[in-house]
Amino acid sequence: MTGEIIVNYELDVRGYSCPYPAIQTLRKLKEMKSGEVLKVIASDKGAKKDIPTVAKKQNAEIIKIDEKENELIFYIKKK
Repeated sequence: MTGEIIVNYELDVRGYSCPYPAIQTLRKLKEMKSGEVLKVIASDKGAKKDIPTVAKKQNAEIIKIDEKENELIFYIKKK
C-alpha cells in the first residue's frame, strides 16, 4: 500500500483571493460526512493560514499539504 489519499470531493479555488477560498472550503466541509476527504487547490497565499483555521473550526484535520510553484493543495479529512 502506498498510503494514497482517497479524495471524496475536490474544490478548485485557484485564481480567487481571500476570503473566497476559505468560505468555499467552509461550505463544503459543512456538507461532508465524517471520514470524507476534501482536496482544496488554491493559489492565494492567504489560504496557507486561512484553510487550516477553517478546517479546525469544522472539526476536520489537514492530513497533507502539497506546495507547488503557485499552488497550495490541501487534503482535509472531516472527523
